[in-house]
Amino acid sequence: MYNARTTMKIAKANEKMIKLTNDPEVLRAYDMRVLAKRNEIDRMQLAKERGIAIGEKRGEKRGRMVEKETIAKNLKGFGVSFEQIAKAGALSIEEIEALK
Repeated sequence: MYNARTTMKIAKANEKMIKLTNDPEVLRAYDMRVLAKRNEIDRMQLAKERGIAIGEKRGEKRGRMVEKETIAKNLKGFGVSFEQIAKAGALSIEEIEALK
């Protein structure tokens, strides 16, 4: 399975691990490191969720704007005046004029 050299290295590593796990200071430092790592992962997850929420809001806002532009273009095509389209709440007169 393992050669003699690898087996010896594993045995030494096990001995060192046993010595270290019996040292309260080492255990405390290890626990602190594990806690710090968990906190970092939690912060990253929270940042990711916030980023997704911001992106969704931006996408929804952009989608509403595209919908308004589409409605305004259609109304323009039917000959509805810019003032009437603006009063309907789709877009401002300037935005309607800028539509192609």
